[in-house]
Amino acid sequence: MLWDTEQMMDEAVAQISKRYNLTPQQQEYTQLLLKKRVREFLDQYETDVRELLQESIDMRLGKKESDPAAMMKWAIRAMPVYDAAKNAILDGNREWGQILDESQKKTHDRDLSLMDQNFTNVTKQLKDMEDGKGPKFNRTPSMNDGGVTPTGQNVARRPEIEDSWIAYVEKFINTYKLDDAKKIAAREKIHKDQLEKAKQYREANKDKFRQIEDETAKNLRELPVEERMKRIGEADRKKKDLELPIRRLFIELCRRLDALPSSKQRAEVTDAAKKDLDDLYHRLAGDTTKKSMSDREADDKPAAGDEKKPSQPTSAPSTGGESPKPADAPKPGETTPVGDKPATLQN
Repeated sequence: MLWDTEQMMDEAVAQISKRYNLTPQQQEYTQLLLKKRVREFLDQYETDVRELLQESIDMRLGKKESDPAAMMKWAIRAMPVYDAAKNAILDGNREWGQILDESQKKTHDRDLSLMDQNFTNVTKQLKDMEDGKGPKFNRTPSMNDGGVTPTGQNVARRPEIEDSWIAYVEKFINTYKLDDAKKIAAREKIHKDQLEKAKQYREANKDKFRQIEDETAKNLRELPVEERMKRIGEADRKKKDLELPIRRLFIELCRRLDALPSSKQRAEVTDAAKKDLDDLYHRLAGDTTKKSMSDREADDKPAAGDEKKPSQPTSAPSTGGESPKPADAPKPGETTPVGDKPATLQN
């Protein structure tokens, strides 16, 4: 969640320009084309790309299971994203190759040949993983219960959506250039409060989360690919439904953060920086809200001083195993757009 894609694209253009000895006009065209195509791809696949790459890292570090069933599930989800990326890259290269001179085209032909070889190797690896016979990541063995290996070494738990909240908090601090006192309020009070509530909710519902994972993995290898994808899709929907109260906790976290900047600090933020922060907000909030940061600011204009106190006290989610209920939930027969206000969670 901390990757800065704009910076990565600028660095890529600089490397391409150096390798191909581009003219200023070619470099400008390259930058426009690359950014246009990357943004189009990320508009559709950014969340998937970030999550899939993070999962692969976690498998290697032993933070997440990497048995054949888990890797099969990962590969089935990754294959359509990989195919879309491959097609976007090849199409972009065909378009970009038209501006190159003869010497540059020779370099490009060599690069395309190597690229084609790499694509072939990756495609084979993913298909093997889909069939349950792909390579297994080298990793430290872990136990989900207790968080230790058989030898007693500590192993980090698997990452969850709330682990990315700190990335939003840090981006918020940098976007609004908060002073030291408000930085402490954001990190040590607001973030920690909401993270603890999420931890309590996840602990109270751990059996439900485990049941979803167990049902997904059962006999997965024996099923046709279409059935595997269907089961994985159903499991993802169930998990997202179960995590909805956690995403609402994130929305509440954002409301509390929104009370910190002064009117002067708000006025100094550029539209681009605000959009960048807003994009991260929507990725973490998921489908629970459609409101942008500008909408939230208009709804709830904070004072220039300290964080506002909520109109109603909030408490941690219930530890009784049931999903917490919004305090302002509609009565039977009424409907309320989900996410217009962050739900206040109660026991």
